[in-house]
Amino acid sequence: MTRSARETFSGPLKTNDPRRFLVEAMLGAMASDGAVDDRELAVMHRHLEEHEMFAGLSERNQEILLQLARDALAFAGKATARIPAIAAGLPARVHRITAIAMACEIVVADTVIDEAERAYLEALRLALRVSPQEFEEVFTAARERRSAADLDSRIAQIRVLVPSVVELFALRSLTLLQLTPDDRAQVRAVLSSLSDIALREAELPALISHAYSRMHVDLDVQAALVRLSHEVQIWIDRYWIFVYLMCAAPSRAAHWRQDPFLTRLQWVFGIKDHYLDMAATDAVALMPHLPRP
Repeated sequence: MTRSARETFSGPLKTNDPRRFLVEAMLGAMASDGAVDDRELAVMHRHLEEHEMFAGLSERNQEILLQLARDALAFAGKATARIPAIAAGLPARVHRITAIAMACEIVVADTVIDEAERAYLEALRLALRVSPQEFEEVFTAARERRSAADLDSRIAQIRVLVPSVVELFALRSLTLLQLTPDDRAQVRAVLSSLSDIALREAELPALISHAYSRMHVDLDVQAALVRLSHEVQIWIDRYWIFVYLMCAAPSRAAHWRQDPFLTRLQWVFGIKDHYLDMAATDAVALMPHLPRP
């Protein structure tokens, strides 16, 4: 069983609900050029009323989301000032891809794309760790009115990555000589708590069992990492895999240079230090959403 992009948001309103920040991303896109167009408003209200990710929200809850977003933007003074908070409120990749897609839909709703709107989208892209290629594809999909299909395609690709992520967690456990049932249970708890990985939640136990059953002290870890580098070739996918791995010990994420497994993987994946520092920041942002050891 797998989950669609929209199912990661469905249900009643919760504290720090990610949908609040989706609304902020849309309102920020609207406010970025100083003029709110009726067509932009129509896109936002259509999402609130019809989009499955907002399913389960009453009209009252929709209004609460809107008011929270309006107040936050008003307090910030300008749309770009809220972008760090939006990124912090959307820690998972699935959330962030959705936010940038919805912001793009707002911007392309009218016929003119203002430079201020482009600047807002670029600042949002950077904060949400969306690669330039991803952004161009998402923006094009918005212009061609196929954002929903494009988003579900991207979430499907994230699902494809899950077995590789699980294997890397197992290889990390092997490197640390931590292949006990307790370690495996902790890995399962961490992985199932990550929205991106939970897209295949029903399959996780079998994936973890299969990966750990293949771990033994004579395994050629280097060869396994090289093989996985061929399976995961897109740079931004590699970046997010580091975020997931750092979530195994988020309190030590900033000290990744002292982790032999991460530095070894860094060399194989070809990721620069600067980006791993960013990955550590993203892992720490996920801490409140992870189970306590």
